[in-house]
Amino acid sequence: MAVFALCLAAGLLRVALAYSSPYFSLSEPEGYYPAEAAMQYRWAERLARGEILPTVELRAQYPEGLRFDRDITLFMERTASWLYRLFFARLSQFFEYSVWFVAFASVLPVIAAYLWARSLGARSFPAFCGAAVLAVHPLSVERVVRNFGHENFALALLMTAVFLVCSSLNDRKLGSPTQAGSSRPYLAIILAAGAQWLAFLTWHMVRPIFALTTGAFVLSFLIGAYSLRHARLVALWLALVMPASLVLPVLKVRSYWFDPVVVLALSFVLAVYALKSTRFARLAVVGGCLLSCAWAMARAKGYDDSHVLALIVEKLRHALVKPRDPMLLSSEARLMWIEAFHSPRLDQVLLHVAPLMLVLVSLGIPALMRLRVLFRRSVAFRVFTVFLVCWFGCFVLIHRLHVLAFFGLAILYAIVTDFSLKRTRRPWIVRLVAAGFPLFLLWQTATSPTGNAFQRLVYSFTPRPAPAYTPWFSDLRELFHWIRMHTSREDVIGAWFGLSSQIYAWCDRPVVVQSKFENPTIRPKCMELANALYGAPAELEAFCRKYRVRYFVYEATMLLESGTDSLRYVAGQRSVATTSTVARMHLSPYELEEFELVYQNNSFRVFRFLGGEKFTNPAIPWEPMYERSYYRGLDAPYYDDSQTSAIVSRVTWLRQQVEFARALAVEGKLEEAFKLTMRLVAAEPRFWRAALVASKSALRLGHTLEACAAARQVLQGYPACLDAIRLISRYCPDNP
Repeated sequence: MAVFALCLAAGLLRVALAYSSPYFSLSEPEGYYPAEAAMQYRWAERLARGEILPTVELRAQYPEGLRFDRDITLFMERTASWLYRLFFARLSQFFEYSVWFVAFASVLPVIAAYLWARSLGARSFPAFCGAAVLAVHPLSVERVVRNFGHENFALALLMTAVFLVCSSLNDRKLGSPTQAGSSRPYLAIILAAGAQWLAFLTWHMVRPIFALTTGAFVLSFLIGAYSLRHARLVALWLALVMPASLVLPVLKVRSYWFDPVVVLALSFVLAVYALKSTRFARLAVVGGCLLSCAWAMARAKGYDDSHVLALIVEKLRHALVKPRDPMLLSSEARLMWIEAFHSPRLDQVLLHVAPLMLVLVSLGIPALMRLRVLFRRSVAFRVFTVFLVCWFGCFVLIHRLHVLAFFGLAILYAIVTDFSLKRTRRPWIVRLVAAGFPLFLLWQTATSPTGNAFQRLVYSFTPRPAPAYTPWFSDLRELFHWIRMHTSREDVIGAWFGLSSQIYAWCDRPVVVQSKFENPTIRPKCMELANALYGAPAELEAFCRKYRVRYFVYEATMLLESGTDSLRYVAGQRSVATTSTVARMHLSPYELEEFELVYQNNSFRVFRFLGGEKFTNPAIPWEPMYERSYYRGLDAPYYDDSQTSAIVSRVTWLRQQVEFARALAVEGKLEEAFKLTMRLVAAEPRFWRAALVASKSALRLGHTLEACAAARQVLQGYPACLDAIRLISRYCPDNP
């Protein structure tokens, strides 16, 4: 019961963090889920409404489309929608339910961690402490808020499968083979195979993780962690899992039965069942490993998950550090090596790994001898140790896989705590440390969004890399509103893949690219778009004609971002030519012959692709981000990145001052709001946002003449501002 209470508390913590997010709004959910999470939420919502999804969703990747259950998996979306329709449809709207669903789905691995720790010999209190570490660790919560992600659901299935296989190797008589005639190990193997099948239906990253799992079991056998008799149980599990490649559509369409990991698994099954000698079986398994590696090299680009392997090879080749020169990487590696696939930074290690490792070492010193004895006697603990090393290696390679590493560390925490309690003369100290550390993690997690003393200490000597410009969330919502109001439902929208996914999800418009990279056709298409953006305008024109794009959304970060995580880096560019499409969209949009600027805010611009049509010359509001007088070197061959920081600071300051003035007006401090905004207008006469706040504040103060003057000032920056036009027509008698 204590574990279920822990899961309930951890789930409520995640819900509270989601509700406190500045992006969360029950009345306006648009934009809460970014990128692929938005797409997954959209599909789950449609299923919850009882809608039948098409076999091919053309709107998600126009014109090729995405094939449901083949290109992408929908098991989590279907599960969420079924539960909603059965139990929650009358209690809440689906958006609010989705937050609760993800929060409580993400705590299910806590139960698996507790049971695994208990199966390895840990008593209830240490196992509970280990489960608490996993439940409240900041990294366990990191990808829950603003994420309707498959990993939150799939991890429970993955860890359950591995736990059940390892538990079948366990025995209360340490070192003895599994008792003959017992059906319990075989039942565990069957359940583990079922969990793995469901995991395949849930998340595309399960395929690489299954390769890791298979490799860890094979490595355990090769180093003598378990005997041939135990190996046959593992082989039975693999034999039950492999038919999934012939049955499940998401695997069958990819010829997964031909995958190198299936070759390795098949060779392992044949070796341990066909050979009675452990030595010969190991030699045969080594041969299978070599065959699998050779097959992977021969099919370097012939199977769907090869891009993950290629990225890992590139990362190892560059010692896990992204090179400054983008041309040192292949185009696909540049596209894939995004923030989610980075290795952990120093500040992340100090914040999230170092405290746990410090406590583990302090608790583990008195238990070191017992750990060595357990490793020598327990088959299950030896296998767990191999998995822990592999999981931690994955975390070092790809930060996003921290969910695996900290699952294993939580189990190790429970075992170390249990042995320390048995060895120490002052068990109350161990209990205090073991129970106090999860409370420290809880404080760290609860205060992370607003910052805490520990974060400030770490960041004081390990500063985080800051983006050149972060788009305002209000700008994103304004963009969605404009698209819904001013475009047809059939108008194809072009944008970079993260924003495209949100436009598809929140605006219901066809998009050209999207962020579900498990679909192999999307990666070359994204590279085609990146190259077109940083090439001549004719290249983007050809792209728009090819894919029938009606509107293209430009992001200010396309020009302003210059680091290794920028879009220009993906395109293989270190500098942006002032004659490129991106530079012209930002600095001189009216020089583009086939693109007409139809909307803009500080973070985004929307261009209509003319394709031979005439210009309509819509009224565009002035925004400081695109003020040409702020920029220098416009006639130079390349954009000068050294000026970006000063420009962004100036634009951000202006925007913050307007937001501050609005807050003053809401508080009733109208005179202060009016004076502040008029000072801004005096400095920037076309700054219509400030003039509009000044006009409304003056009107509420009863100063009609000042309100009319400010409203006319609004029209200098935004001639089509309806609020200003209404105010002038109603309150200004001298209006012509």
